[in-house]
Amino acid sequence: MALLKIYRLIFILSICLFFNNQITYSQYTRVKIVFKDGSILKGLSKKKGSHQIKFKKDRSSKAKKYQLKDVDEYFEYYYGKKVRFKCLYIKESRKHLLMQEVIKGKVSLYIIGASGQHVGMGFGGNSDGFGGIGGPSSFSIESYYLKRNGEDYVHYITSTGGFSRNFIKYASEFFNDCPKLVEKIKKKEYKKREIREVVKFYNTDCKK
Repeated sequence: MALLKIYRLIFILSICLFFNNQITYSQYTRVKIVFKDGSILKGLSKKKGSHQIKFKKDRSSKAKKYQLKDVDEYFEYYYGKKVRFKCLYIKESRKHLLMQEVIKGKVSLYIIGASGQHVGMGFGGNSDGFGGIGGPSSFSIESYYLKRNGEDYVHYITSTGGFSRNFIKYASEFFNDCPKLVEKIKKKEYKKREIREVVKFYNTDCKK
């Protein structure tokens, strides 16, 4: 059992590192980048670690690096579909990351998602996403961040997919100006997978 806990810890740390560094894409994607100074770039781009993006006008152009902290909005185009990201500063980790906006309001909700496979090291599959010895298992993780109107940073609140900070504790602290919502959270009427409903309740039912 001690060995299993060690393997679980290694997996959790590797996923945390993945989120802190974001995804480095091997392929360029068609994008539109809006910088904080109002300038706009259209062309091809890919994320480069957690601090930079690489951009070029077309496939034959030389790539240039830009700092994420200078980016306001980042649009990616997949098969005719446009996906919008906001570049936001995470207070806890002091990093800028690209996030999708899920809910806009007094409190806005943002998400970073990832999915894939890892080779399980446990003794048989389980709900934490660990397969049997040497066997691959899939995982899907979404990390959620909250931003209040008037603040220029986001707070990490929870993740789905097997690990997270204490949702009841941190959600109760964040929404402490709305006692009736805190009561629902503490009574587990809202769980971490229902963070969207929590934010909607705050924006519509809580007065400040």
